[in-house]
Amino acid sequence: MFINILGYVDTMKKLLFTLLKSEMKKGLDKYSAKVPEPLNRQFPDRKSKEEAVQGYNARKKKTKTCLFPSGKLLCSTSPNLCCCFFDE
Repeated sequence: MFINILGYVDTMKKLLFTLLKSEMKKGLDKYSAKVPEPLNRQFPDRKSKEEAVQGYNARKKKTKTCLFPSGKLLCSTSPNLCCCFFDE
């Protein structure tokens, strides 16, 4: 495996030092055209930072509703066991 890596490195070195600059530029242009746009440009309908911060603050200001169990709450009276169960 190590020999394969050295062969790869030698091949890349020869390629980089023997390839003409114009040919490198053609390869760069060819593969640069295949690169996708950044994600922030792919979603034009996303909120701005100010809108996102306002929405975050509005969600945090909402009061939390406590949920109650639908059954009778049974708690253990054992000193070693601290848990509660719901009896429906």
